[in-house]
Amino acid sequence: MVGTRFILNSRYFHIAKPGEKLSDHALSGEHAANLVRYCGTRETVDKNIDMADDLPITFKQKVSVKDLLNLYTEKGLSAECEEYKAYEANPTRANASSLMLHLANKLSENTSLNLSEQNIVNEAIRLAQFYDVKNRPANKETRRNY
Repeated sequence: MVGTRFILNSRYFHIAKPGEKLSDHALSGEHAANLVRYCGTRETVDKNIDMADDLPITFKQKVSVKDLLNLYTEKGLSAECEEYKAYEANPTRANASSLMLHLANKLSENTSLNLSEQNIVNEAIRLAQFYDVKNRPANKETRRNY
């Protein structure tokens, strides 16, 4: 994913293996995560998150938008909205994510969905949140994974 990669290469320390004693040169996973978080939040860090918004949509996004639009029209709802117009004019990852979230939320609110339809909606929400890096909620569980 563009914007979330952080590479820290150091010959001075390594992450300790299970059973290895911690020292100045052998850090625990938590200490290494704290170091990466510290380096990544310094004021001189150049964040390139905005670059991901203008990239063309992925194949998964394209399929998900198509499935959502088909489901949306089957339920008798009109897909004419600002998100759809922006997506049609400029199909980028950011526009696809906002369209998928909009359609999925409207489908969840206004219609009763069977299991396969609910799976389509859930997958669209998951994909939209995955590609919408700027608005992704940062919580302790998310931070531990990076």
